[in-house]
Amino acid sequence: MKCVLDSALEIGTVLQAKAKYSEWLANGDSIEVVGSEVSRIDAAGLQALASLFVSAREGSKTIKLVQPSQTLNDAIETLKLHSLFLE
Repeated sequence: MKCVLDSALEIGTVLQAKAKYSEWLANGDSIEVVGSEVSRIDAAGLQALASLFVSAREGSKTIKLVQPSQTLNDAIETLKLHSLFLE
């Protein structure tokens, strides 16, 4: 299932994002997360995204980040989270 991240992954959008992520987890065994639209991200947004990846793997689902924007790549690099998102 292909799922596209919103352009803003920030504290003000975390609750909406978590609800969307829950739907993704419920509806797919293989999730392809498209990050090309992300233009703003903060720690809360990255934490919610990390939670999605951890929950998917704990639920024996396949999850993959594809086409991450430079903004998203920079956030992942800054926090050294390659192993979580880019396996």
